[in-house]
Amino acid sequence: MNNTYVSMPAEIGRYRVVRRLGSGAFATVWLAEDDVLDSRVAIKVLADNWAHHLAAPWRSGSPPAP
Repeated sequence: MNNTYVSMPAEIGRYRVVRRLGSGAFATVWLAEDDVLDSRVAIKVLADNWAHHLAAPWRSGSPPAP
């Protein structure tokens, strides 16, 4: 298994990235703070090798099933 993960910018829109929470074969999860709602959120970034599996259904307007 490849344990490398994508680096994240310090901010994404209104979210300020705090730290990496964990990573696995499918994605990396980051802790961030929502400066508008003053709350913490998790941001999941799919691994490059899995993102293409979800891209087609998402672009067609129907999100992937949970």
